[in-house]
Amino acid sequence: EYAVELTVDEAAPEPVPRVSLREPFTVVEPTAEFTNRSVGDDAQLSVTADTNLAPEGSVIVRVEADESGGGISQVLNCVATVESDGSVGCEFDLSTSASDFDIEVSITRDGSVIAGPVEYN
Repeated sequence: EYAVELTVDEAAPEPVPRVSLREPFTVVEPTAEFTNRSVGDDAQLSVTADTNLAPEGSVIVRVEADESGGGISQVLNCVATVESDGSVGCEFDLSTSASDFDIEVSITRDGSVIAGPVEYN
């Protein structure tokens, strides 16, 4: 835990009141938790998560999709903006049925992974 302290003392000009303010705060590591890990039979994959990040910040949602048994391999990225409730979401087009892929999803912020990778199917 940290604290910010502001003191206005006798060195301030006369009309300024003499006060002392102290405000404690805690710094927490950024985190995200995936809220929907279901994979459908269509090519669209929806990724949603809840974070403890400030609204309007951004994260990168990364999908690695490898076709079961070999074949197509994809890496897709989406920049998502944190909503007022802390949620983020991205839609990905995998070109064929999402259920045909082994999918891992992760979320990064400022180059650091804050969620995942987790398997989606």
